[in-house]
Amino acid sequence: MPVVSFHVYVIIGAVVGFGSAITGTSGPVILLPLLFFAEFPSLYALGLAQGIQIPIAVAATIGNLIFSFEDIDWLIWALLASTLGVAIPLGVAGAHHLPQFFLKAFITVGLLVGSIALLVRTAMR
Repeated sequence: MPVVSFHVYVIIGAVVGFGSAITGTSGPVILLPLLFFAEFPSLYALGLAQGIQIPIAVAATIGNLIFSFEDIDWLIWALLASTLGVAIPLGVAGAHHLPQFFLKAFITVGLLVGSIALLVRTAMR
């Protein structure tokens, strides 16, 4: 794993925070490419990205509950919450069994497809 100074982590954190706020995406969408570029191992990068997702998801959930409680589709919420309970352990197991090259390629393709979809959606507005 590359040795990175504290200042680099601060810069990465600022870029991820600003980038996710500007794009409306979650932190991992911005963080994963930066960590891959810095040559972090795939599993380590994925773990860090998911770790920063937790406070972002908690803050977003609290904001939605405070400001748009009546607009929340509770059926979709329940479906997503129950699906995540199964998908997370399966994803962790799969990530640990895939060769790192394939894991990195799978994540990269997913990020590219998501980025293209975000650009198309933004352009259509």
